[in-house]
Amino acid sequence: MDGEVLKMIIGFCRHFENEPEYIPPKAGDPERYIPTADDWEMQYLFISHDMLLQIIKGADFLNIPRLIDACCYRLSLMIQGRGVSEIRADFLNIPRLIDACCYRLSLMIQGRGVSEIRKIFMIENDFSPEEEEKMRREHIWYDCPLPEHPNFDA
Repeated sequence: MDGEVLKMIIGFCRHFENEPEYIPPKAGDPERYIPTADDWEMQYLFISHDMLLQIIKGADFLNIPRLIDACCYRLSLMIQGRGVSEIRADFLNIPRLIDACCYRLSLMIQGRGVSEIRKIFMIENDFSPEEEEKMRREHIWYDCPLPEHPNFDA
C-alpha cells in the first residue's frame, strides 16, 4: 500500500477514534447502518475507483471493518443503476480490481482442501465415488489442505 492510501486510511480512523467500537452488521440485519450521501464517510470516500479499491485492500489487511463496510457501500453506490457494460468499462479496466479480487479469493481458500473450497463457492461435486477415489490416487493434492503461505503484500 502506498503513502496516499495509508494517509486516507489513517484519516478515516482518526475521524472515528472517539466513537464506540464498530460491530459489523450481519446480512439482512434491519438495524444496520446505511450511510447517506451527506454522511462524512461518503464525502470522504468520494474518490476514484482505483483509490477506493486500494483502500478496501488496505482496510482488509489492517482489519478495519468500519472502513471496509463504508468503502463497499460507496462502491455499491458507484454501480447502482448501471448496466453490465458500463460497470465492465469502469471496473474491468482497473488492473488493481483483479488483483484485489484475486487477493481476497486467495485468503478465502488459503489452507483449505477441495471439499472445503467447493462449499465456499457452492460448487456441486459431480464426481462419482469411483472418480473421486481415482483423483485421490492420482493427485496427492486432491483433498489435502494447502500449507499456509506468507503474505507477500505485507
